[in-house]
Amino acid sequence: MNRTDELSKKRRSLRAKRHIRLLFISVTVLVMIASAIWLIVLILTGDREAPRLAFLSKSEMAIKEDVSLIFIDDAVTVTAPDHGIFLPVIEEGERVAKDALLGFILPYDREQDALYYRDLEQRIRARAFVLSGFADTLRNPQPLTPIDSRLRASIVGLTRLGTENRAEAVSEFRHYLAAAKSQAPLFASSDDLLSSLRSEQERLKEDFSSDGRVVTLRAHMTGELSFYPFSALREFDPVWGEYQGAPEQVIERLNKLPVNGRDLRYERVRAGEQVLSMRRFSGRSMVLWRPKTDTENMELKSGSRVELLFRGGFQLKNIEVLRVREELEGDWLWLSSDAWTGYVPSVAAIRDVELVVSRVKGLSVPLRSLFDVNLEEQTAKLRKIRSAVTETVAVRILAEDGHNALIATLSEEEKALTETDLYVTNPWTAGDGVLID
Repeated sequence: MNRTDELSKKRRSLRAKRHIRLLFISVTVLVMIASAIWLIVLILTGDREAPRLAFLSKSEMAIKEDVSLIFIDDAVTVTAPDHGIFLPVIEEGERVAKDALLGFILPYDREQDALYYRDLEQRIRARAFVLSGFADTLRNPQPLTPIDSRLRASIVGLTRLGTENRAEAVSEFRHYLAAAKSQAPLFASSDDLLSSLRSEQERLKEDFSSDGRVVTLRAHMTGELSFYPFSALREFDPVWGEYQGAPEQVIERLNKLPVNGRDLRYERVRAGEQVLSMRRFSGRSMVLWRPKTDTENMELKSGSRVELLFRGGFQLKNIEVLRVREELEGDWLWLSSDAWTGYVPSVAAIRDVELVVSRVKGLSVPLRSLFDVNLEEQTAKLRKIRSAVTETVAVRILAEDGHNALIATLSEEEKALTETDLYVTNPWTAGDGVLID
């Protein structure tokens, strides 16, 4: 009997433990299900994105097209009349009168004298630059010359730019620094060191002039000087005539035509070798191929002004269109740039150039803040705030760059948008008629 009671007690105990275990598992599962349901509800309803507001802002955007560019070197070349060391007495970009002294061709045994002269020239220009007060805003709050003004602007631009456009900024700074050093001696107050250096330089010039083996180079015209060949192409019309009706073949051929030449200052030269070039005017000549696009191209004609953006950040502004030749596939444009800042092409033609045909001003918004966007018809909708309530307005897209858009009111009957207007930057969070606190 006792044994039977003990077995019964054990069975009851095991059944109780099993029931407790099952109850614990059931409660745990119910808690997990409840937690999952609570999380789903929280995600769907408890953390809804709130509308964000911003004011419209004025901005400017460039209207750009992809084009190809051909460089034309229409300068008059100056060649070495004999073998020797080319020693210039003028600087890059300097403008001289007819018969002005350009330099000497020294015999090879006077190479050390040429290098000594170069050292003197560098020291004189550096000293004169310091004494002149160029780019010195403490001594000269106002720029001394237009070149000084551009040098100061390039220094400021160099300190403020990021890495994206640094190549353009450095090129521009070097160009204006060289031009400023050429002008600095005219504004430099003399001191003992500068006078001593100049006296030694003049002594060397007299020595070169009195040496019967030294050849003197003089300017045969008035013009601007350059030591860098600009292009291997002297004229465009013969090339265009050869490939008439096939512009891409023209670009392809000239893209493989290298600019043969280098800066030969203080270098050994051969008789007949080009040592520098002269231009009557400071501008550079180019021919641009502008292919037709799916959208209507903005008309350009003689006298129009455009900009060019090169790969690497180099930029040319205020370029004049001299003439236009229309073809079925696009237009040829003859250009002239007076504001050249030192870009030296390596081939006669390059692709991947952006033509800025105009700059559009308007009210700027991120593209993602517009909805029902139709880029073909240049229309979209904006959710703006009027009297603290959201409403939809139709807008016209003046320009867009893939990230932002310049907009204006589409209908003339609608009140024009202004900088004081608020809009919803995330329009998917609120429909029309929503009161915004």
